[in-house]
Amino acid sequence: MPLVAAHSKPLGADKLAQQLGRLGNTPFRLESLNNAIQGEVMLPVSELNRLRRDLVARLEDQRSRPQRWQFRTDFVLPNLMPPVSEPGREVTPELIALVRNRDQLEAAIATDIATIYCEFENPATYKDTVTWFRHHRHHNYQTLWVAPPRIAVEE
Repeated sequence: MPLVAAHSKPLGADKLAQQLGRLGNTPFRLESLNNAIQGEVMLPVSELNRLRRDLVARLEDQRSRPQRWQFRTDFVLPNLMPPVSEPGREVTPELIALVRNRDQLEAAIATDIATIYCEFENPATYKDTVTWFRHHRHHNYQTLWVAPPRIAVEE
């Protein structure tokens, strides 16, 4: 709905904030409002209410969606790449195991494998698995890395 010239009671920042800030029993609140209203214009209160209800519905829809994974730029991963062989410097190859269940993890820790990646179907079991690993590993140099869940989207 386009704004029209106001004959009386023009729409100002206070009235706009008052109408859009009436969020009642929603989890939202109007913290600040910037507008670019120019001149003396009006918009029916019913239209402001409709805009507010539409905005709340869109916010609730977005809030109900799962959060998107985001890359952290401030997090530094340890160097997991094998060292580059330089002339005169010997590089020892290392075996790294990927396990997908507890039986495979038990078999891997019984060896001399130092680095073990754990990719279980249910990531909720990782906490118990890490605790179990710390008490049952055969060598102190063995480390366990847990993989985040993979998300596949079919199109």
